[in-house]
Amino acid sequence: MTAYEFDTTLDPSYPVLTRGNAGEIMPDIVSPLSATVFFPPLERAWRRSFTETWDVMDWPECPTTFAPIIGGRFYINISAFRRLADLTPGTSPEDIDRTLFAAGGIKLEPYRTPDEPGYEGRGERIAAATASFLEDPPVERIQREHDAAQARRAEGRARRSGSSNDELLARFESLQPFMESDFVTLFVGSSVSPVVLGSLQAGLVEVYGQEGYELGRQAVMGIGGIESADAGKAVASLAALEGDEFEAAFERVLEQYGFRGVNEWEIAAPSWEIRTDVLRRAVGAVRSGGAERDPDATRRSALAKFDADGVRDSFPDLDLWLDRCTVWMGIRERTKATCVLTINEMRLDALEIGRRLVIDGRLESADQIYFLTFDEFRNAARGEGVDLDRIHTRQAAKAELLQYQEPLFVIAGEAPPVENWPRKTDAVTGSDDQIEITGAAGSPGVATGRARVVMDAYVDDPPEPGEVLVAPITDPGWMPLFVGAVAVVAEMGGELSHTMIVSRDLGIPAVVGAVGATAVIKTGDLIRVDGSNGTIRIVERA
Repeated sequence: MTAYEFDTTLDPSYPVLTRGNAGEIMPDIVSPLSATVFFPPLERAWRRSFTETWDVMDWPECPTTFAPIIGGRFYINISAFRRLADLTPGTSPEDIDRTLFAAGGIKLEPYRTPDEPGYEGRGERIAAATASFLEDPPVERIQREHDAAQARRAEGRARRSGSSNDELLARFESLQPFMESDFVTLFVGSSVSPVVLGSLQAGLVEVYGQEGYELGRQAVMGIGGIESADAGKAVASLAALEGDEFEAAFERVLEQYGFRGVNEWEIAAPSWEIRTDVLRRAVGAVRSGGAERDPDATRRSALAKFDADGVRDSFPDLDLWLDRCTVWMGIRERTKATCVLTINEMRLDALEIGRRLVIDGRLESADQIYFLTFDEFRNAARGEGVDLDRIHTRQAAKAELLQYQEPLFVIAGEAPPVENWPRKTDAVTGSDDQIEITGAAGSPGVATGRARVVMDAYVDDPPEPGEVLVAPITDPGWMPLFVGAVAVVAEMGGELSHTMIVSRDLGIPAVVGAVGATAVIKTGDLIRVDGSNGTIRIVERA
């Protein structure tokens, strides 16, 4: 197995890379169209964020510092994030390790502050920028950008089928700059939200010791305003409906949330409005009754404890940080939804062109359009030929790469070749002797239920009411599968991953970063999920 055609170079100046959070938002092999359409503006947006929004570093010399592709997989540069955390007041490299990249107890080498002229001056400028965002969150701008993305979606739904290929191509190209600008805004939310939760927890740790971390998570459960969670709630509301009433409500949910889906950052991954059967199966699985949850009660209990213990006497900024958590968790999820809206419009425009190329006999299936590069896609849309042999080669390369289990961390200069990665069938093997798995705590609570291991949310059966969802990843596109689950276990993610934010809002105990969970746990095993301590215990084998 040779290197993937679209693999990129790594930056030796910022050498530590992880799949810990990247795998949650883009778990699949990066398609040729995504590699050439989405990743260039993604890299530029990250650079602008780290050199303009926050003065973290000078413009990197390596062309793919922040969003490299290794073995077909998207990795995130953890060295750059640790540097940002070192410079940002209220957080630390250790906080970033725990909240964003936690995974199965794996520890990184201790962070060392760079010895470079002017480093402290960067910290002062970052502190000023962060303070400005905290004092004046860009809520109105974020709403305008989201509304504009929704308007573009409405336009696409109204005009796509009647547009010519030239018009669709022009629209597709016009949307690409929004990928960059939307991600710059997303990065503001992704950077400030760890600061606000970390500051809340730090103040509570001063009062309660290590228990402060858990109390901080409890205090933000069920806060509302979490766009991804609202999508899950909308799907859950369909379970009580039948017949024409159900169909009408189902269409409304698709109109509002159909742009979401599993692996929703990947242009080639079908959204819910492309695979409506996924939502129908999720609704069908919970018609007998969803899981009972009361995240508000957990939050009220934590707040009552603060009152009874007189916490504000020693932590006078408690209410300030609670309010900021409510605002910034919502911002984080809203900006992500804005990005996904743009990606989905490009996905649908490309698919429409792909369908027409099938009719013309130039493609065998519409989704082969995603195996073209941006230049090849342009040429095909303009009527030029398509190299089916090249598409077949890329499809085969993807199928082969999917057989390998990528490393969780990669160091520039030390990345093993793909052929040396373990195959997934051999990477992790479950043992009846292993009864406990450790991951990252993030969504409080304890629940016990039979496991439902789901490797592909579009193919495998969703959890029945009372079961525990066990999955390799659980990005917001998996929300319909949360509806009946009493708890969630995922192999990737951290305390401030999108899944954890959504789980806390829905009141679902969750553990992420549980490496090997899908191999050790089998469907039907009775398991106990402790989202407060980050552990999963197998109580009884199936």
